[in-house]
Amino acid sequence: MPKTHPLTAKDKTAKMMKEVPIEEKADTLNTQTARKKAATEDFVVEMKRYDRIRGIGMKTMATMTDVSAKAAELWGKRFGPRMKEISGLHPGSLGICVFSSREPGAPYEYWAVVQASDGEAIPAGMSEVVVDAQNYVEVETTMSRLREAYAYLFGEWSVRHPEHKLSAMLPTVEFYPADFMASKKVSLRLALERNKD
Repeated sequence: MPKTHPLTAKDKTAKMMKEVPIEEKADTLNTQTARKKAATEDFVVEMKRYDRIRGIGMKTMATMTDVSAKAAELWGKRFGPRMKEISGLHPGSLGICVFSSREPGAPYEYWAVVQASDGEAIPAGMSEVVVDAQNYVEVETTMSRLREAYAYLFGEWSVRHPEHKLSAMLPTVEFYPADFMASKKVSLRLALERNKD
């Protein structure tokens, strides 16, 4: 008697999909598309102008592929434990990306900082970064959806708003509120330029 092999999860899914009527398959795909659309539509985009920022903190060189790991190490082991050494102008902290090349995959500076007054001294082992006053598009999101927010702004939002141009070279700012460890909320600010016609 020939042996029968148990169906794998993949086989079971394929079998189930074959047994689902075409109308139900269409409904499932429509529901998935609607959920994906709703997920991006719940980003509320605002245009704001922020004053000059003087940040005191530490930096690391990162790329789009390794920034999550390097930022986590910077906040968790290097800068995070020393944040209290900076008085700061506002509660919360900032992640600032400073670019020097338009080449895909090129490394850039990722800064973990606290916004400080011009008169505040720089503690040993730290540096400062200055971001000029700038117009931004801003989205309030959570850490788990930060990459999705970046993709939405540079993709769908930019297509819908061709009258505005997001800068590929001006610094990007991520603001983490004082309750970040509990809320995981983050405010993403991308520098905005006007299209020159």
